[in-house]
Amino acid sequence: MDVQRIDRGMKPRLLHAFVSLLLPLLLLAGCSAGRDVSLDAVDRRFAAFYSDYLIASGVSAQSEDVSLALPFPRELDLMLSRHSLTGGEFQRRMKLYGEQPERWKKVVELVRKDIRKKKP
Repeated sequence: MDVQRIDRGMKPRLLHAFVSLLLPLLLLAGCSAGRDVSLDAVDRRFAAFYSDYLIASGVSAQSEDVSLALPFPRELDLMLSRHSLTGGEFQRRMKLYGEQPERWKKVVELVRKDIRKKKP
């Protein structure tokens, strides 16, 4: 049994499941008021990644009522790569956003602007 091949196959699926479950929770946490935060370059790359992720999932700028079609793990890996994010950096950011909802709120604002630019 090839444990390394099984491990490589599990990582994208776990990351995909993690994204699908945690991001809505962080969105809710990000709605609380907080102090002013300035975003760094990684926050901006994460926002660009997340807007691509949502668009690929079926989100549009015009509709709030969306049934999401989640991207395949390979597409998710390509999106992370395109925005120069590693799985480890992604996980660190998710933890940071959970601890700093005011930062997450700013990231979500960038995501919304980006989606409006990309989708009519």
